[in-house]
Amino acid sequence: MTNSRKILSLVALVLLMIPAALQAQAPEKPQEKPKPPLPNYVELSALLGTGGQPDEAGMKQLAEKGYKSIINIRTSGEKFDLVGEEKQALQLGLRYYMVPFSSQEEQALAFNTLLSALKGEKVFVHCGSGNRVGSLMMIYFALMEGMPLDKAEQEARKAGLRSPQLLDFSKQVIERHKK
Repeated sequence: MTNSRKILSLVALVLLMIPAALQAQAPEKPQEKPKPPLPNYVELSALLGTGGQPDEAGMKQLAEKGYKSIINIRTSGEKFDLVGEEKQALQLGLRYYMVPFSSQEEQALAFNTLLSALKGEKVFVHCGSGNRVGSLMMIYFALMEGMPLDKAEQEARKAGLRSPQLLDFSKQVIERHKK
């Protein structure tokens, strides 16, 4: 083999090794944690659970935990399978209710009416993450159960309330409707 062929062969070999070397040095992408079947699940009482969007396994867990009804407060503009969720809930023997909540006072009051009508049965309430559920729970606890505002806020935070805007909204609704 001539020197020029040896050099070309060596260069070709080095070029073939570069991608493997670069790949070995590339930082690994952090693996996404698998989403839990019942994200941000909290039992606020023996008859009331809250959380984020359950997946199919989460829906089965809710039935196994003895829930009788699900209240979904997500809006139609959000990406989730409403028809599939309702169908699965009904197949599991759960009643399914939609009370879309987008920070409107009428929606919060409709939620209070529904949750009051379901009193005495085990109910799971969810949105996408638990944030809006917390807002509605604060309003419900203060107006329908007479819970002091600071305690209602504590329960709301436990349920997932994080948004200062939703906290302000909840306080305003409570102030306008407290007896």
